[in-house]
Amino acid sequence: MKTNIENSQSFLDVLNFNYKFREIKRNDKITNNFDKIYLQTDSFSSMSKLTEFIESITGSKFETLKLDIDTEKFYAYSYVCVDGQGLENQESFEDLDYYFDKFSNFLSADNIETIKQKKKVTFSEWKYAKFGISKHGVTLFTSDNEMNNYTVLPDTFENEYLYTYILNLYKKITLKKLENEFENIPNIKKSRKKFIDFVKNIWIQELTSEEIGSILNLEINKVLETDRLYYEVKNKYDIFYKEYNIEKNKKLTILLIIILSLLLIVELLKLW
Repeated sequence: MKTNIENSQSFLDVLNFNYKFREIKRNDKITNNFDKIYLQTDSFSSMSKLTEFIESITGSKFETLKLDIDTEKFYAYSYVCVDGQGLENQESFEDLDYYFDKFSNFLSADNIETIKQKKKVTFSEWKYAKFGISKHGVTLFTSDNEMNNYTVLPDTFENEYLYTYILNLYKKITLKKLENEFENIPNIKKSRKKFIDFVKNIWIQELTSEEIGSILNLEINKVLETDRLYYEVKNKYDIFYKEYNIEKNKKLTILLIIILSLLLIVELLKLW
């Protein structure tokens, strides 16, 4: 789902919109103070219909919990370009970290809880711009002091960097599914093949040769902890593979003993 805020010049409205959008399945009483924000679509007659549609995709809550997926909240991405008036230099832009942290945590404007800082990525090529990464989504916080921030960078964010996050999210969910499947002994051979295909077709493939994209991919990987999860699944695979080979060799050894025994019996019968 994609949208933008109309008829507003307030950064506080951006914070409130992001908060309500991400918490869209929660009780209306919690978010009814954000009365400027509405669901406008011909596809769903009410919020309950949208909720039913989401649940038809996500399936059982028990299964999604096993995959560490919160189906009560959306993953989100958000871009904002603030008025650069009063931001004389890059240092004054850095002073906006409090607002950036709220923005990247998808908190409402009136939230006063202690903010947990999320991963912030900046590049020397970027002026007045910060990329925020969390387990809930990605954000791009910029100022119009730099023309690139409202011309080229938003398009690159939406069509390249966002999909880098989605791909890593896909890797994480796939690895969680494989981790659970390796617990199911009867289907473990199928799971082994899935893991090999995943490694060959997804995991070892280079995502991009572009420097900024590669660094962002690495940082997203760290935040989503996909490397840690990969090695946990690989360890399970290695243990299974080792046990499988031991069992296979054991069966071959038994078969050879049986064959040799039969040959010996045949030879003894010939002597009679």
